[in-house]
Amino acid sequence: MKKFFWLMVLFSIAAYSGQIYVANFDDNSVSVIDSTTLSVTTTIPVGDNPDGIEATPDGKKVYVVNWSDHSLSIIDTQTNSAIGKVAVDDYPVAIAFSPDGSKAYVTSEAYFTVTVIDTATNSAIHTIALNSALLDVAITPDGTKAYVTSYTSNTVSVIDTSTNNVIKGISVGKNPEFLAITPDGSKVYVTNYSSDSVSVINTNTNSVMKTIAVGDGPIGIAVSHDGSKIYVANYKDNTISVINSATDS
Repeated sequence: MKKFFWLMVLFSIAAYSGQIYVANFDDNSVSVIDSTTLSVTTTIPVGDNPDGIEATPDGKKVYVVNWSDHSLSIIDTQTNSAIGKVAVDDYPVAIAFSPDGSKAYVTSEAYFTVTVIDTATNSAIHTIALNSALLDVAITPDGTKAYVTSYTSNTVSVIDTSTNNVIKGISVGKNPEFLAITPDGSKVYVTNYSSDSVSVINTNTNSVMKTIAVGDGPIGIAVSHDGSKIYVANYKDNTISVINSATDS
């Protein structure tokens, strides 16, 4: 199985405990960093090739996507130990939680699916089929929609989380990688790796409202807490592009 995207470090902060969790892809582990001292406090063994990683909204658990292990590892943030594992479709990449933490959405690069996990039972309750290799997933702040990047079909799929049905496929640039949603839920920003651009999606119309030229090979993307700026990591030219969200420039 070929991995379609360049690896990046994904991390999530369990804010209540001041800890940062980093997936170590080649080491089959997660490092825990004290956010005050910026020192590693412990290393937790997980499944094979951990990739995507995300804390639950309440910060009590961290879910780790094990790419080669076809599973999720669950970490208790109070004990910093792995407390369980959930099987998902082959070569999972990314994970996102509903705002209330009751469900997790996991993308599969190989099966072209999104697995929906009930976090109360840690079991798969639904599988959503798409048509190409999937990478990132993000959920709107109101929890009504999930957006998924399809790297090989150059689209972003929109999922209605109440029915778990795909309601639209949105054409974006070539090889969309990661995406980020503004705090007010009005826009989705998508990095297009082979187009050197970012697509801006209006979540009301589910259409691209603007395409912004950035650096060479954009991959990672993040929105500032107030939503005023978008930061894009450009893999090929070693730069960060900063986008003004008011003007989308």
